[in-house]
This record gives sequence, C-alpha cells and structure tokens, in this order.
Amino acid sequence: MEGTNVVFVLTGPENAEVVELALQAMRAYLDLPVVPSSPVVAAQAIESFLKKMSESPPSDRYIQRGRGWWKVVVSKDEWDQSRARLLALFEVVVSDPAAELEKASDELLRKGRYFDAVTGFVAASAAAVAEGKTPNPARFRSALAKAQEVFSRFTLSSTTPAQTTRVGQPFASTFDVSLTYGAGAQAPAVPAALLRFSFKTKKNGRLAVTGQTVKTDADGVVKFELPLPDFSNRDSLVVLVDVNPWLEALATVPREFREEVAAFETLTTERKLQLPYTVESAARQIPMIVALADFDERGGLQKRQESGAALITALQKIGFQASGIPVNPTLLKSSNDSVVLAAWKFQGKTSGRAVYGTVNLVSVTASGSQFKAEVTGLLKVVDLVTSKPVYQAKTTKIATAADRASSVTLGFRQWAAEAAATMEAELP
Repeated sequence: MEGTNVVFVLTGPENAEVVELALQAMRAYLDLPVVPSSPVVAAQAIESFLKKMSESPPSDRYIQRGRGWWKVVVSKDEWDQSRARLLALFEVVVSDPAAELEKASDELLRKGRYFDAVTGFVAASAAAVAEGKTPNPARFRSALAKAQEVFSRFTLSSTTPAQTTRVGQPFASTFDVSLTYGAGAQAPAVPAALLRFSFKTKKNGRLAVTGQTVKTDADGVVKFELPLPDFSNRDSLVVLVDVNPWLEALATVPREFREEVAAFETLTTERKLQLPYTVESAARQIPMIVALADFDERGGLQKRQESGAALITALQKIGFQASGIPVNPTLLKSSNDSVVLAAWKFQGKTSGRAVYGTVNLVSVTASGSQFKAEVTGLLKVVDLVTSKPVYQAKTTKIATAADRASSVTLGFRQWAAEAAATMEAELP
C-alpha cells in the first residue's frame, strides 16, 4: 500500500509483456478464483475488470542487465469497491443451473471450443430434467438441439491411403485423422476432442473388436499407430467421435425424453470414418507341400480323393506357393508327426512347410429331395527345416446337393476351400 493506492511491482525479462505480468499479479491479489461451477456473469466480470486494471500504464520502470522492474499504481478505493461488487456476483442464487450451463456453452461455442461446447450443452440438457428438480422440457430440448447442431458439423477426414503390411511388421506410417468444424480447407480445427479408434485383435485365438480413445492435438489431428499386427487381416480402422461421456450424462433422463436421446445417439454413431488396411501373411512366401487323404464313413479310403487337390487350388488362388506330394494315405493317419514327415524328407523336400492331414466323411443324410454330407478334417502345418509345428486346425463342413455322390464331393471340396481361407487369416 502507498497512501490511497495499491502498488504492484512487477519484474521479468527486459522485453516481457508488462500487461501479462500485471494480469498474473492482480489475479492472485484479487483472490476470486473461477471454477466450473462459478456463475458465468461473475467469471466474465472478473476477466473484464482484470483486463482493465492490467492495462494501466506503469508509473515507473527500471532496466538492468537484461531484466526489468515496473511499478503499476491503481486506486485502492476503486480496487476495493470493484472487488466487493465482484464478490456479490458469486453470492447470487442461481435459480436455473441448466440455463447457466447453456449460456456458458454458448460462450464456449463463440470462442471456438466446439467439443467443450457440446459437452456443456449435453450437461445443460441433463440438468434441465435432473431427478429431484422440476423438469424443464423446453430447456432440455433446446440444449440438446444445440448439441446436435454443433455435432452435426463435425467432419472426420484423412489423407492416409490404404496401407499394407505383413504379419509382425509395423505399418509404414500412422493413420492420420483430422476433426474439423465443417468441411473444406478453411474449416476450423476441433482440438481436445476425443476420437475412438476401433480395430480387430486376436484374444485367446479368437478375433475380437477393441479400441483406443485419443484426444486431438491443437490442430485437431490424431496420428494413430495401429498395434503391431500378429495375424493376417483385410479390414478397416473405424474412427468415431467418442460420445460415450455424453451418452452417460444422458443415461438417467426420464423415460419421456428417451426418444430425443435416441435420436442424438443415432446421429453420433452414423458419423464415422473407415480407413482400409491389409495385413498379409508372410506364409505366402513359403512353399506349401500338401498331402491329404479322404476317408469314407466306415474308415475306408475314398475312391475319389478331392480335398488335397481342392486345397492346393484354393491356396494358389489366394497367392500361396502350393504344390502336392504323393504320400501313403494310411501313413497320414499316424499320430506321430516324425513318421509322417519322413515321407517329405525321403522325397527330398527339406525346406518349406508340410501341409497334411485326413478328411473324414461323417455321414450322408437325405433331406427331402436333397442330400447333406458332413465331413470333418484335421489339418497340420509343420516347418520342414525345424520339424516344428506351425499350425493345426480341426473343422467341419456340411454340404448339400441333389444326389448323394455330389453332396460328398461338394463336402470335401468346400471343406478344403474354407480350410484355405482360415489358413490365410491365421497362418503365421
């Protein structure tokens, strides 16, 4: 204090922004912190007062060795009277918190804080019909309509082309996604927005959908890196604005307002971006040497062997280097893999992968004018260099045809086709 004045002595680098230094010091001395629950009118009045005071020109200054000191003097009476008026604004009873939230969200929208504005409008909508208070349907619909209007202008885009990699190798680049308020090159970015990235993963040998939520940077961009792929796949990375926090806020609204909430939820799920990618199996580069044996329902050898040739054809069609090898069908029934593999090595096949197994006709049944044939096959893949198992699967296929023989043939062939497709997706 200096007589009837309050004196602020500021210090900083010689080229410091004196107004910013004064603003920090005056905000601390005023000691009226603004929190999310503070009345909007109070928060705005405080900022206006501090801006005015901080722009008071220094009455004196001193510079030495690159550092400066500035003296800013303001009237103590004016300061005290203004602080009392500002304090009174905090004590005003807010009769409609939903109205305050909606008003604050209008201000956020005006400042370009689009994602926060939607959050605020959703909160205002929920507050308008909150349990224990007199519901205000008009306020609920007004705030929710504003949330929908802002959200409907959110635009997801990407310049990342379709990417391809191999199992065990990372993608060449990240998947870059931008969120803007509107479309076009001049559309403003939406920073600090939550984006949900969903993709397939393998858990306990089964495919499942998982995802990650990432916040956009100051430019409204997320550079997303897919986890290292451990299985082959052709799919799309799905990107959505993560609306779960908003839906959770609206989860408790009364039943009579659920229709409006459902419409909002539908809008949020419809706006998504899909970025295609392919993970190729390295197995395509390894020679596959195939031997299969088909048996009838009594355990005897089928007169026509179908599955081996069908599997080779199906593997070749999807890019595998597949060929056949003659092996005693009875030998393929052996549970001793070393005994089976001796047939490959005896014929000079010491590299690549041995693909072998048995396919059994389980039954053939008549169904009206059709016949149904059920076949079950056990397929193994072993590395010929190391003699170590690479893959094993037991699958069943039911095929239908107009006569018994055709249904059996179709059963073995379709089993082979599906086995090839499964190998494409799962073979390491």
